[in-house]
Amino acid sequence: MASVPVIDVASLISWRAEGFPVPPPTAVSITIQKIDAALRDIGFMYLTGHGVTSEVVTDLTDNAMQFFSLPEENKKVISMPMGGLAWRGWFPMGGELTSGRPDRKEGLYLGREGIADGRPLHGPNQFLPQPEGLPRAVASYMSCLEVVCETLMSAIAVALSLPREYFRQRFTEEPMVLFRLFNYAPNIWRQEEDEWGVREHTDYGFLTVLLQDDSGGLQVRARDGTWVEAPPIPDTFVVNIGDMLELWTHGYYRATPHRVRNGSGTKNRFSAPFFYDPGWEAKLDPIPRALLEAKLQGVAQLGVNERWDGADLLRDTVQKYVRYGDFLWMKVGKVFPDLAQKVSHAANHVLCSFPPMPPKTTT
Repeated sequence: MASVPVIDVASLISWRAEGFPVPPPTAVSITIQKIDAALRDIGFMYLTGHGVTSEVVTDLTDNAMQFFSLPEENKKVISMPMGGLAWRGWFPMGGELTSGRPDRKEGLYLGREGIADGRPLHGPNQFLPQPEGLPRAVASYMSCLEVVCETLMSAIAVALSLPREYFRQRFTEEPMVLFRLFNYAPNIWRQEEDEWGVREHTDYGFLTVLLQDDSGGLQVRARDGTWVEAPPIPDTFVVNIGDMLELWTHGYYRATPHRVRNGSGTKNRFSAPFFYDPGWEAKLDPIPRALLEAKLQGVAQLGVNERWDGADLLRDTVQKYVRYGDFLWMKVGKVFPDLAQKVSHAANHVLCSFPPMPPKTTT
């Protein structure tokens, strides 16, 4: 039966700290081979040896749970509509949609701290005066996770026989870094057998790095269609790949569907997914197939019948949108459709009508 492998990436972190010596040490090469196999076989892996201290993780989780324990009227002060085009802030239980249906969770949307520059999903985060430690905890945690993701993308490039800096130079020189804090409600009443905190889906970008508490509930769909539990393992992160890495590698790596079942007890579930995506301006053109030819031997060309949702990534992305940002804005708008309409109209932005997004022009 398939399972999610546990991979110690301490050698990769040391490799980065030493300036990525060439050729990579043997331990690094072995770790890269393990990552490549995990992403090929199931698209998920646990990371140990990631270098993020327990103090950084505890500071984040403690402050996040203090925030979620606040009365709803307090949290409404920083609701997502208040964040405008930056798409940051709090949403209530059931306020986010996955596969068109409400999730049984509340959350706080965050990202790289910045100023509003006219681009959707860019700008300042929203915080309340209390807990006062949350802004610091979020900034520290996000900084650590960026290092982890940059290191993993270097390893993936090497696994693909590409230059180590390939992804950074072409797709992630200014990556989209998005972060979420989620508080899942327990399924106390068991009103529905199909009571999901988050329904089956794949992520949009390159990498997702998930921090989960000890509640469990994460399930991963293996290549044979069976659902595999991904239970909490202390001091690990769960990493999975998204649609863009599938698209850009011509299906050598495949984004894996996953879902979360709410617990049957009275305890809420906390998780914190960190999304490391291509830059807003990154072009939606896959890696030239000739660069991956050796890897792609025996790998079927991406096709609509091979996706869990029947989607055609080439048709629905490369042939429609020029930039990753346009594709991402379309995707997140489906998660909060009412907010997308209000924000786009109020901002009088170039994306003022939602949908459609700016089409890709051909010559």
